[in-house]
Amino acid sequence: MEVFVARQPLFNRMEEVYGYELLYRNNEVNMFPNIDGDHATADVIINSFLNIGIEKLSDGKPCFINFTENLLDLGLPTYFQPREIVIEILETVEPSRKIINICKELKALGYKIALDDYIFDNTNPYAYELLITGRYH
Repeated sequence: MEVFVARQPLFNRMEEVYGYELLYRNNEVNMFPNIDGDHATADVIINSFLNIGIEKLSDGKPCFINFTENLLDLGLPTYFQPREIVIEILETVEPSRKIINICKELKALGYKIALDDYIFDNTNPYAYELLITGRYH
C-alpha cells in the first residue's frame, strides 16, 4: 500500500528549518486534489502518525497540520502532544466566539496556533481577536 504526505519545510529568520507543514497528497503529483478538508486532515494524520511515523517526518521538529472548524470543534488536536504539532487554522474557518474559545483552550493546554493564509476582515468582530489569539512566535 502506498501512502502520501507532502512535507514542506518552514524556516526561521536565520533560514534554519524550524518545522514542517504536513500536507495531504493522494499520489506522487505534488498538488492538492479538491477534497473535503476533514478527509484531507484525517488522511494526513493517519499516514503521518500511523503509517509512516511522525518521527521520520519531523526530525524532532514540530509539524504544522491544517485543521477545519469541524475538527477543532471535535477536539481532534488534543489527541496529539503539543510538542509534536502546531495547529494551523485554515483560512476557511470563520472567526467566531466559538473558534476564539477553542483556540484559547488549546493554547492553555500548551498547543501553538498558526493561521494559514489568514486574511484580516475588519467587518468580522472576531477577526482581530483570532489574529491575537492565533499569534505564533
